Amino acid sequence: MSSMRDRQEGFEKKFAMDEETKFKAVARRNKLLGLWAAEKLDKSGVDADAYAK
Repeated sequence: MSSMRDRQEGFEKKFAMDEETKFKAVARRNKLLGLWAAEKLDKSGVDADAYAK
């Protein structure tokens, strides 16, 4: 039975890792989109970072 438990824990760890990776990718995409939009609005520096957040 421990092999089934080990397998279940492995699937849970993989799921958690996949979700974390997906979250980071979406957060990076959103930040880059925000920076692009800030550039189109002629914002730079701190203003651009604040707009991207």
